Amino acid sequence: MMLFSSANLNSSSIPEPTLSIFVLRIIPECQNGTMPEFSHAFSGLAAKSKLSHSELVRSVRFMIAAEYEAIQLYEQLAESTDNEAARKVLLDIAREEMEHVGEFRRLLSVLAPQDEPFYLHGVKETEETLAEIGVPVPLCSSSGCMK
Repeated sequence: MMLFSSANLNSSSIPEPTLSIFVLRIIPECQNGTMPEFSHAFSGLAAKSKLSHSELVRSVRFMIAAEYEAIQLYEQLAESTDNEAARKVLLDIAREEMEHVGEFRRLLSVLAPQDEPFYLHGVKETEETLAEIGVPVPLCSSSGCMK
């Protein structure tokens, strides 16, 4: 199966960062324009060299974005059908993707702890803004949120 035409395999023609560049870097088979074979568990998993720490951090950030994109797709599909079974399954899958976001987010906090103060500052700024306009801010912990 062709993933890219030879005309667009040129990395300068693909805006960075994109899934295309991620795939080209991580899965060597894609460099020749084909998808890896998935008939065995280790096909296409390793690049010629291991990821550096910074590449791993960027990859995890990318995977968080990909999970959010999947959530959007599944919710949009669920809203676009009258088939109750499909809607129920799609919304369940979207919730599972949300769990993946949490898992990747936690991994990112371990891999890049220096980023945490920025995230916490953003949370604080948002809570201040919400308080200014009278929106109640739930108190959250690992066991859930309370209003």
